[in-house]
Amino acid sequence: MKQVYDIIEEYLSDQKTIVIGCSGGPDSMCLLHLLIEYRYNHNIQIICAHVNHNVRDVASHEQDFVKKYCHNNNIIFETTTLNEKDNSEANLRAKRYQFLFEILTKYNAKYLLTAHHGDDLIETILMRLTRGSNISGYGGFKLLSNIENFYIFRPLIYLTKNQILEYVNKYDIPFVLDKSNEDLKYTRNRYRHQVLPFLKKENPNVHLKFLEFSQEIYACDEIIKNIVEKEFIKNFSQNTYYLTDFKTYHPLVQNKIIEKYLHIIYQEKLNFITKKHLNLIIDMIHKNTNSQIDLPNNITLIKQYNQIKVLDKNQTTFEYKLELKDKIVLPNKYMLEITNSCPLTNNYCTRLSSQEIKLPLYVRNRKPSDKMQVKNMNGSKKLQDIYVDSKIPFNERNLQPVVVDANDTIVWLPGLKKSKFDKSNKEKYDIIVKYYFDSTNKGENI
Repeated sequence: MKQVYDIIEEYLSDQKTIVIGCSGGPDSMCLLHLLIEYRYNHNIQIICAHVNHNVRDVASHEQDFVKKYCHNNNIIFETTTLNEKDNSEANLRAKRYQFLFEILTKYNAKYLLTAHHGDDLIETILMRLTRGSNISGYGGFKLLSNIENFYIFRPLIYLTKNQILEYVNKYDIPFVLDKSNEDLKYTRNRYRHQVLPFLKKENPNVHLKFLEFSQEIYACDEIIKNIVEKEFIKNFSQNTYYLTDFKTYHPLVQNKIIEKYLHIIYQEKLNFITKKHLNLIIDMIHKNTNSQIDLPNNITLIKQYNQIKVLDKNQTTFEYKLELKDKIVLPNKYMLEITNSCPLTNNYCTRLSSQEIKLPLYVRNRKPSDKMQVKNMNGSKKLQDIYVDSKIPFNERNLQPVVVDANDTIVWLPGLKKSKFDKSNKEKYDIIVKYYFDSTNKGENI
């Protein structure tokens, strides 16, 4: 355990608050106990975040168990319950991490600790090798991952499950057991109970060999990502990728360049793209003729001479004048309205001063040259970059409303970003515009 304690010391020594995801099982209770020991010598606040998946009958008991343990050990306890039992594993994982990131934000913490250990790493790598993945996927998971300005920290990655059980038994640490972990109908359990024993018989420290493999995979992936990033800085602009140096790269790098290009276009909907689509695009690029490919989600990829670019077959153009008491129904089915009051302070409401802008206001879709002076930011930013940062898929960007004044100066991106013209409740303003979804509207402007 000394190696684990030392790695916690190395990464968390300057942190005042840390969040741990805790299920109540032996792994997370081991990690929680280690943090309590660490707290004896460091001035830190521990936040325990528990997710009740509400699938098994004992879920409430496990929640109460973790809550009581935290109360007895002066640890702040936070929990959420997931009610959608029929959701996919991917959706449940997304909801779980959304909750955990909300807790990190609430307590102004940067590090989320999870109890993933060496055996988990073996299982993850083997499962991905079996079903297929990409380079970073084959690496399993890292000791430290950076996501959305937070860090996911897995200090138990150096330990096996048996070492964890020895620790909890030695210090008489209470825990709950999830009986579903024994059920061989689950893929991970089959690897855990049928494959890992064989590997450990061959080499008791096989988890460290898998860790070395993982670290080497991630190092190679980082090198490739750096090459791709430099290539994009040089040859990508306005959804167009210029093929100037493309054919000089190794086929693996070519694939990664196209993957990045498609990620920019599809954002979170990249799962629409298959290996077959990728191969068709690569083949098209290597042919000397101009051509095009129809891709999922109504997007067409066109190759013209030394460039590729995308066209959205559902492109929409709109522009409406915004006037008092009007309710504008936008093509994305959201409503825009100048109103007398709005309690919201987020990106779904803006307050403006008529002294700083030229009336009337208009709402339209984007233009290629659009830029906006974002609130609390020096200079202006391209709308394209804002859409990419906000993970808006390419074929949805023309549906995003842009509010401008009579000089066509952008004053607001509803739901996304406020401009420098936005006023707080304490400042002087005389215009309030709100953006909202009304399920009762019939798609007609009132």
